[in-house]
Amino acid sequence: MQQTVGATHQTMAKIGATARNEMATAFAAFDAIGLAASERLSAIAGVIAATVAKRHAVAPTRFLGAIQDMMRPAIGRTGEPCTASAADARPAHIADGVRVLDAALDRLAQHLTAAGLPGDEAAFVERVFLARLLSAYRPQAIRTTLLAVGRAVARPGYCCGDPVHLAEAEAVPAADVAAAT
Repeated sequence: MQQTVGATHQTMAKIGATARNEMATAFAAFDAIGLAASERLSAIAGVIAATVAKRHAVAPTRFLGAIQDMMRPAIGRTGEPCTASAADARPAHIADGVRVLDAALDRLAQHLTAAGLPGDEAAFVERVFLARLLSAYRPQAIRTTLLAVGRAVARPGYCCGDPVHLAEAEAVPAADVAAAT
């Protein structure tokens, strides 16, 4: 479902300043962890995967596709490159980032439910905040991240908080990436 700008403003107004401030606080705490660009992207992938598994498992491809669609205006944008190797990653710090953002999105979901937002509007609000996190990256990094998330949550035995391996998605042929987005 495509939402108009007016509907977007109405939805965001319904959740109130409390939810926006809570997410701003979570984003600041996430920034304070001091992750490198590639570590940040791994943490963002982890929280997107957790969000999908917890609240959007019925239609994960639809949810991820909607995030990708929100990011389309970023095409041509030159975001932050992810140049660090997997060997340079600090898994404990990435896990901290996932925990901070996941807890904030869980609280946000509770606020949305308490505000009586229908499921599609609540999902839209979650996607807005997740897209904001992804907006610092180049379109190819966004596509491969969302592909990696889709593969992670589709794996049998995936649990919220499990690492999402971006290197696996980067090794996927370009045709698979195009088909998934």
